[in-house]
Amino acid sequence: MTETRLKENPAQQPLRAAKNLRELIQPAIAGMLIDRFFRGDAESYFLFLEILDSAQTWTEAVELIDEEAIRREIHPSTLPAMKLKRLIKRKFGV
Repeated sequence: MTETRLKENPAQQPLRAAKNLRELIQPAIAGMLIDRFFRGDAESYFLFLEILDSAQTWTEAVELIDEEAIRREIHPSTLPAMKLKRLIKRKFGV
């Protein structure tokens, strides 16, 4: 007898982080983010990556990026903010 399995709907599955963000970020991008988003504050950059890594969903992570951008008086659609959002998409496979 052959067992038939129904495929699970991926949209209903919780997103799982593939890697931590440090593994996804190339050194040149990290430098740009530190310079332009974190205004040279590498400690804040690494702390924020830890916070982003703790986000459970892509939506939660994007909200964190937008909030951090506004707090730093950077528009959420600037290149550094968009780079972070693309990295989050890669991390969550969105």
